[in-house]
Amino acid sequence: MTVQPHLVRRGSGTPVLFVHGNGLDHRLLLDLDDVFAADGAWERFYPDLPGFGGTPPLEGRGGLPDLADRLDEIVGELLGTRRFAVVANSLGGLLARDLVARRSGQCLGMALLAPVVDPVREHRTLPARTLLAEEPGLLASLDPADAETYAEMAVVLSRENWERFRETALPGIRGADVEAMRRLGDLYELDSLPDAALAADLSIRDLPVLVVAGKQDDVVGHEDQDALARRFPRATFAALDGAGHNVHLDQPDAVRALLRAWLTAVRRGAEERSAAEERSGAETLSTSAPGRVELHGTLVCADDREADLVRRHLARHVELTRAEPGCLAFHVEPTEDPLVWTVAETFVDRESFTAHQARVAASAWGRATEGIRRDYRVSGASEDPPQPPAGGPTSP
Repeated sequence: MTVQPHLVRRGSGTPVLFVHGNGLDHRLLLDLDDVFAADGAWERFYPDLPGFGGTPPLEGRGGLPDLADRLDEIVGELLGTRRFAVVANSLGGLLARDLVARRSGQCLGMALLAPVVDPVREHRTLPARTLLAEEPGLLASLDPADAETYAEMAVVLSRENWERFRETALPGIRGADVEAMRRLGDLYELDSLPDAALAADLSIRDLPVLVVAGKQDDVVGHEDQDALARRFPRATFAALDGAGHNVHLDQPDAVRALLRAWLTAVRRGAEERSAAEERSGAETLSTSAPGRVELHGTLVCADDREADLVRRHLARHVELTRAEPGCLAFHVEPTEDPLVWTVAETFVDRESFTAHQARVAASAWGRATEGIRRDYRVSGASEDPPQPPAGGPTSP
């Protein structure tokens, strides 16, 4: 049975997904909600990852690849093919990059706070553990277990900093499923890191990317994060002094200022992208219509397993199809039935439609969804109607 995530959802507008780190829950990043709520333009999604907060752990092995797969499924369930930006911290920063590599056509930008670059600790460049300042008597005034947990990562021990930690980090730490964390630790590597693929992806290279690190972060460091940011031409990198792994708790004002600037860039990029697509659509639709080929119908899954395959591969399928030179329109939309999608396609001529079929049959989408039922009707100007699309059973 698929584990459903505990989710906090706020606002309306362009979606922003928040992905927390290991051993915590959504509350750590919910602390930043004021930045996104300020102009009312963002719909914010704060899920608890499986095994953390209010979300039950995964069944089976529950390793990092499984967590990455489930996050991709959650995004498919929540957002479908909608475009979104992502904010993530710590391990969430690695999971977010893996997610964007899978759904590059949907991504509007990434903001990564103290992100894990490599999950293998021995591969990280780390500074020595440093304590910059300590308010006298603070730790002694706290519950001993809370004091130990707080002091483990804090680089400035102060009442103000402790209160932020108590409200945003401590609940998730106390509520994490110990067995789920053990299983995650047993398989704490992805099959491959996503960063080289992201850097080579032309649809990602020009997106706004923000990477923020703490100068005193002895958990993931700051040098590897600098190297990560250099992979993206439009990335902004900041290593903040007086900050450890909980960088947005240690330097809240600086991180908020960086996020506001990043949001401005995300909004501008999204507007430019929409305008370019509208211009392209208008130009394409102005071409003569007599030779056009159209397809309408439904994609019908037999069970949740098939539906999960559709959600996992759909965004990339839509992106690649819309990029085909002969594609005039392409829409695959969910219905109220979670096993059914409506499909509508228009191609400029029969040759373009046939080329589309050939590409789809050899694609990851075509291979993954080959056995899923299609109830399609194809119409065109030719006396000999085009063959129905490859990729699954199709009604006559």
